Amino acid sequence: MSSFAQELNKIVSNDTASSAAAAAAAAPAAKRPRSSSEKDGMARAMSIDEYNAKLQRDSQLVGSKKIVVIRGFVAYSFDPMSGDWVRLSDSRRDRSYFEAVLLRDHVYAIGTYNMTAAGTVERLSLSDNRWETCAPLPAKLRSVAASAVGDKIFVTGGMDVTTMTPSAAVHVFDPTVSTGGADGGGDVGAWVAAPQSMIIPRYRHASVVFQNKLWAVGGIIKNSYAMEEYTSTSECLDLAKNEWAPGPSLVARRAIDVSPLVVNNTLYIVGGDMKGVVHHSNACDKQSADWGTIERFDPEVQQFVTVTRFRVQRRGFSAAAQGDKIYIFGGRDGDVDLTSWDVFDVVVGKWRATDVQGGTMPMDSLWGRAVAL
Repeated sequence: MSSFAQELNKIVSNDTASSAAAAAAAAPAAKRPRSSSEKDGMARAMSIDEYNAKLQRDSQLVGSKKIVVIRGFVAYSFDPMSGDWVRLSDSRRDRSYFEAVLLRDHVYAIGTYNMTAAGTVERLSLSDNRWETCAPLPAKLRSVAASAVGDKIFVTGGMDVTTMTPSAAVHVFDPTVSTGGADGGGDVGAWVAAPQSMIIPRYRHASVVFQNKLWAVGGIIKNSYAMEEYTSTSECLDLAKNEWAPGPSLVARRAIDVSPLVVNNTLYIVGGDMKGVVHHSNACDKQSADWGTIERFDPEVQQFVTVTRFRVQRRGFSAAAQGDKIYIFGGRDGDVDLTSWDVFDVVVGKWRATDVQGGTMPMDSLWGRAVAL
C-alpha cells in the first residue's frame, strides 16, 4: 500500500477509533461481554462514503437541508421546503466553469474560466457568511473537477492555461494545514502529496466519490473543440489502493455541465453539454436527446442506463441532490436564459412540480454551481 493510501486509511481509522472510544466512555457498564462478531463490527473502519457523511453530520450548519447556488460573484442559499432564496455575501472572483465543493462548514469555489484567475480558490464560511482566499492550485488550471474525500479536496484534470493542453494531474487540498490563512491574514490551507495521475488527461469533466472510489466522468480529452473530442469514458481511483482503473462508459458523451450525484446510494449522471447540439426544446436529433437526459449506474450489469429526459432543455445549468430529489437550476434553453428550476424524484422516477409555488430564481445561474448542505 502506498504512503498516500496509508495516510488516507489512517484518517478514516483514527476517526472511527476516537468515536468508538468516546461512545464507550459515555455508556454504562456492560452487562455481558460482547461477542466476537460485535467486536468485529465495532472495529470496522468506515468507508470513505461513511466518513464523508459523518463529516457533514458533525457540522452544525451542514444539516440545514438547503442548497447554495453560486454564479459569477453572486451566491444564494435556497430552501427547497419554503422556496426562499437568501442572498449571501459576494465572492471575490467572478467565476464561471468552476467547481464548488462542500467540506465541513465551508463551500469551496475552485478555478474559473478567466485565464488570469485560473487556479484560484476561495471558500465561503457557512457560519459567518464570509469569503476567504485559499492557497491557489499548484498549476494554472481551469475547468477542473473536484470532490471532497475525507477531510481533503481532490482536484482532477483541467485545462493547463500555460500549455493549453488537458491535464491528467490530481491535486489534493488540505484546509487544516496552516499557511497563515484566516486568522493570520494569508491564504487558507495548502496543497499536499497527491495520488497518481489519471489515465486520460481531461477537462470540463466531473468527479464524485462513490463506492469508496473517486470517479472522473466525461469531459473533453483533447485540445480541440471538435465534437469527437467529447468523451463518454470514466475512470475510478481506488482510494484504498491509490490506483486508477477504467470505469464503465456513460450512455452519452458529456462535458462542461455534466453533474454526477449520489442519491440513495445510487450514482446518477445529470445532463452535460455536447458540442454541435442544437440547444432548444424542439430538437429531436439523437445527440440532443442524449444531451438532455439523466443516467443511472446499474451495479448488477455494471453499466449506465438512461433514466429520463429533461422536462426543459437546459445548457449551463447547476444541479444538486437533496433527500430523494435532484434539483436542476437555471441554465439556457436555446437563446433564453432560464430562472426556473426542475425537480426529479428518484423514488417515483418522475419529474414533479417545484416544491413551492411560483418557483423562480433571483438570478439565471448560467454556468453556475450548486452544492447541497
